[in-house]
Amino acid sequence: MESSRVTDLTYLKEASANNMRFLREMIEIFLKQTPGLIASLHTASRDKNWIEFRRIMHKLKPSITMMGIHELETDILKIDNAVKNGIEIELLPLLLQKFEEVCNSSYEELRNELKLL
Repeated sequence: MESSRVTDLTYLKEASANNMRFLREMIEIFLKQTPGLIASLHTASRDKNWIEFRRIMHKLKPSITMMGIHELETDILKIDNAVKNGIEIELLPLLLQKFEEVCNSSYEELRNELKLL
């Protein structure tokens, strides 16, 4: 069932003109870097280090877009708004939890995609 997928690599494939080597590299970078960046988000949130938090989110946003994780687009805006403006900051732990869960789901899909490339 394609509709239940977390990732949609259409954008990445179009942007790379279906360059399989580039696709593989981008997926491998995402799989290698994202778990650590998410852990750093949790730390920055816990420490209320909003400058560091926003720096990490700025690194994550393009990766989320490239991997076509559309489910997180609205949440990224909510997270960014909360941290930037101090609005609904109490929702941050729940938003971060969902962010991490969706990314965790994407990892398996992307590992499977690597097998096909």
